[in-house]
Amino acid sequence: MITNGYATSLEASHDTYIEDTITETGTYTARYTGHKSAILESLSISDDEGILKTDLNTALYPDSYSMEDVRVDYDIYVAYTFPPVTTNETWSVYTTVVNGTISLDNELDIPVNEKRVISYSPDYGYRLKSIIIDNKREVNPVTYANAYQFYETIGGTEHYILVIYELIPTIEGEPVKWGDYRY
Repeated sequence: MITNGYATSLEASHDTYIEDTITETGTYTARYTGHKSAILESLSISDDEGILKTDLNTALYPDSYSMEDVRVDYDIYVAYTFPPVTTNETWSVYTTVVNGTISLDNELDIPVNEKRVISYSPDYGYRLKSIIIDNKREVNPVTYANAYQFYETIGGTEHYILVIYELIPTIEGEPVKWGDYRY
């Protein structure tokens, strides 16, 4: 089975599926090609109708796979993918943290279709109070306690993240416990 490509059999080329019958044991080579600009993503083989597949190294078998002394039926699965459309378009992320540290300073010119993970942590004695995205939307601090991810497909977009930590209140005379740092 070929995804985003075609196979070449003993007889002719077909779109996505071929079935060859080999009359004698010997070497059989399955050949495959992706559609224009497609990239070989995965290659696997199975002798039990796809129930248990064995992944093969696509770097070793970029356009064909040979089997020797074939005595059983095999299914070969080849998947091609199309790379994301690359453009010169970019987007930006601006970061601010209060009473803590953040993994990424402001970053400009991030290519579209690339993600950025922003991680953050409190200064000693502080806990997470709020996370504000794009200057308007507050996200759940429990869900995003340590990190937030941005992904953009439109060039020229700007994203903002503001992470605010607050001082952990203490009762006079009692030491701060580890559990107090959790939100």
